[in-house]
Amino acid sequence: MPRPVRPGSPRPLGASFDGTGTNFALFSASARQVTLCLWDDDGGEERIPLTEVDSFVWHAYLPGVRPPQRYGYRVDGVWDPASGRRSNPHKVLLDPYALAVDGGLDWGHGDEDAQRLFDYEWADGSMSLRDSAAQVPKAVVVDRSFDWGADEARPNRPLADTVVYEGHVRAMTMLHPAVPAADRGTYRGFGHPAVLEHLRRLGVTAVELMPVQQFLSGQGTTNFWGYDPIAFLAPHAAYSASGTAGQQVTEFKTMVRTLHEHGFEVLLDVVFNHTFEGGNDPDMPWRVGPTISLRGIDNRSYYLLDGADPRRYRNDTGTGNTLNVWDPDALRLIMDACRYWATDMHVDGFRFDLAAVLAQTDDTHSVSVFLDEIGQDPVLSGLKLVAEPWFGSNRPQLLGRFPPLWSQWNGDFHWAMRNFWKSTGSLGDMVDGLRGSPDLFDAADGERPTGSVNYAANHDGLTVRDTVSYTDEGQHAWNCRGPGQAEDDPEVTSLRARMQRNLLATAILAQGVPMVLYGDECGRTQGGNANAYDVDDPTTWMPWGTDQDADLLTFTRALLRLRADHPVFRRPRFFQQGTDGIDCFRPDGRPVGGDDLHASGPVALTVHIDGSVSLGVDASGRPVRDDASFLLLLNAHWDPMHFTVPDLPGQGAWDVVLATESATGPAADLGMDQTVVRPARSLMVLGRLT
Repeated sequence: MPRPVRPGSPRPLGASFDGTGTNFALFSASARQVTLCLWDDDGGEERIPLTEVDSFVWHAYLPGVRPPQRYGYRVDGVWDPASGRRSNPHKVLLDPYALAVDGGLDWGHGDEDAQRLFDYEWADGSMSLRDSAAQVPKAVVVDRSFDWGADEARPNRPLADTVVYEGHVRAMTMLHPAVPAADRGTYRGFGHPAVLEHLRRLGVTAVELMPVQQFLSGQGTTNFWGYDPIAFLAPHAAYSASGTAGQQVTEFKTMVRTLHEHGFEVLLDVVFNHTFEGGNDPDMPWRVGPTISLRGIDNRSYYLLDGADPRRYRNDTGTGNTLNVWDPDALRLIMDACRYWATDMHVDGFRFDLAAVLAQTDDTHSVSVFLDEIGQDPVLSGLKLVAEPWFGSNRPQLLGRFPPLWSQWNGDFHWAMRNFWKSTGSLGDMVDGLRGSPDLFDAADGERPTGSVNYAANHDGLTVRDTVSYTDEGQHAWNCRGPGQAEDDPEVTSLRARMQRNLLATAILAQGVPMVLYGDECGRTQGGNANAYDVDDPTTWMPWGTDQDADLLTFTRALLRLRADHPVFRRPRFFQQGTDGIDCFRPDGRPVGGDDLHASGPVALTVHIDGSVSLGVDASGRPVRDDASFLLLLNAHWDPMHFTVPDLPGQGAWDVVLATESATGPAADLGMDQTVVRPARSLMVLGRLT
């Protein structure tokens, strides 16, 4: 019997199940005909031509079609790569608005199989007549209902009180002995009580998950990091313990609800600057990546093409192609995806990968429509928004140039911190970073210290342990070994332990939003691999139990507890009227002058953080002050240094709070003008009541 087909609606885009049937809607301005394809459990394909089209949206309503129906599209139109038109009905295309994806990319066993995934013949660039249906992933119709319980009241923690933990869904639990084997590497595993207890005791407040948007892997490669998306609204199916026919959506929501119940916010590292489909072979421009979704649906709308040669893709990302954020329909896809994750999936914010690509302007486009849209959106503008403020290509970064209330990965402070501790950095750069980088974030423009996300390491480079265990000029890393010293030399191992604590303490106690890379709190190593995007084994997995550095974990917990207990380390605004509450001194106790800030190499510094000044008001309008002031003694010299405690207002002796030569710091009291001898490359925190 012919399947009943009703006209349906062009809104919303995607597959929308209403309890009795499903509405399908796909945007394509380049199509002459769109065919909806449905697959049964045996792989049989049913093709349904869509005859209704409004404003380039092809649509139909199918009574009786319900979850977990698998579907895809075939788009017929003009095949003319020279003008950027790449319609090929022999290729099955994934719905850009798919809420769940079933199946992966099957590259087959040789070139004949692999060629089915491409819309052209490798030999001459002519249109491929090979059908791709058997080798591509399929979208899944999803029932969006879910019992969120009391989750409408999310944690909504102030940004100044936020501590971010950059985690990876798979890596976090693959080696955890308490997580059931079937749940390791999944959303369910990430929400396991043992993982949540580790995060709670550590003292972080938000988890920032590396990409969970559905991504794919290239032929013979492993895409461990996940920065190659193919479906912006779908949670990655391989991270689901319960199934891939829509169960991944429910499992992700359950994880978010569980994290919220334990007080953790959930941020997503999202990739909207490029897709898995890739770009051109530099030597043969007619050779491009596989056609899985956007390229075949509407290549000219979704991607930035070279105006002089539309066969070529703009490559601002360094990964082959660039999404055309200035096209209203491509921008709509990005905004709809963000709103979906925020409203349906209840995430609390986003870290935008290569956000400079989305925020860029050029001679043709004088404003960033993406930033304008985010800024006026009633849902998204209230979330935590974090930018990775650089391009993937060799172009100037946009650090410090995003709107107020955005936070940005502060790569300048990241490198300044590493250079300072290996005795090659600038004193002025270190001082600026500790103050919240007011040189980058201007209070006069409404910006705050929370604009700076401070980290000792992130996924895209060496871990903290590897930063002090390997020499890598590009990573500003030093192995802490002198000529002739062995790896197991006690002086080397002691210095490495101290240097890890130095880096973590500097990032966590600096003004701004601290971020900890998963495993840095317990000495995770990647064996010196600074680009482990394709490594999915214990090299990149979180160590647990005896493989953890227990002393470093104890120290990191103490650091985060110190920050949480004292608002002077987490100020929401820069101080006004000529003082910012942070005074810097030379080791001899004299104030740092302008010439001192230009010093570089092995330098030392005392930083006074005054807890007596006003920190603003709390939610009830009451003034906020700290009950303590602190001194940070930083010795980046390769020799011990004598520090004189500066003459400062206040009562009583200075107590040692933390010192990086031990897990908790020695117990001692220090009087006014007392000289303290600090070991080479070490940091000490002193405190006293205000």
